[in-house]
Amino acid sequence: MDRFPPAKDGPRYQMLAIGRTLDDLDPREHTNDAGDVWGPLFWTFSGLVLLMAFVGWLLVGQPINP
Repeated sequence: MDRFPPAKDGPRYQMLAIGRTLDDLDPREHTNDAGDVWGPLFWTFSGLVLLMAFVGWLLVGQPINP
């Protein structure tokens, strides 16, 4: 037996509130267009090329005989 009555704003009420919030979301707000992919792909590829160039510069720039 519990000494205290359950709170009216307990976990069940919170889960119901979260469910109502998720139900109110419009799924059209979260769609991605295919055109949005090319920008991040370009910057990712550019970053990888820059990283490979930097590592290559470190390897080539080191003297063979110290």
